[in-house]
Amino acid sequence: MRVYVDFKSPAAYLALVPTLDLAARYNQDVRWLPFKTHQQGVTAAPSADGAEDKGTRHRRVRALARQNTHLLYAGLRGLKMNFPAQPGETDLALAALSALGSHPRVAEYVQLAFEKYWVDSADLNNPSVVGALLAAIDVTYDDNFKHQTTMHEAANLAEADGVVGTPAYVIQDQLFIGREHLPWIERLMAQGFC
Repeated sequence: MRVYVDFKSPAAYLALVPTLDLAARYNQDVRWLPFKTHQQGVTAAPSADGAEDKGTRHRRVRALARQNTHLLYAGLRGLKMNFPAQPGETDLALAALSALGSHPRVAEYVQLAFEKYWVDSADLNNPSVVGALLAAIDVTYDDNFKHQTTMHEAANLAEADGVVGTPAYVIQDQLFIGREHLPWIERLMAQGFC
């Protein structure tokens, strides 16, 4: 099973533990792949001058509603989740994920990176932060993790798979985008689809 994530994606963060549990229950190997997403910051109030057109207001209210839904789900699951005012970039952490490939502790790196971003509000574009994440799984950070070669390969694979957001799951060339598909994916696994 291929799973595409971006550490700044709230839906991918909330899907992490259920994805790991599902893979363990059905003895599935997970290939973690990076997919860079665009996340919008959320403001709870209109601009100070009060000038907000209908479209801007609609986007702001929808983004706030999405954020509140994520926070509600996190609370129900007992997860800490701190939304930044402006989402930070995660390019370096994603490049490291891509470079890790099938490292035996890649899932641990994924968990640590999500926690650093959503619990500790860490900058996953900072070499010292990413270096510490890699050190935690006994991998030495070096210039190889700064190169984007493997990111281009992952982007090409994502395009071929049809990925447009995270989390995205590819199982036997079938694409599922979003954590809401986990019950369906589990049913397919229980029927031996994988």
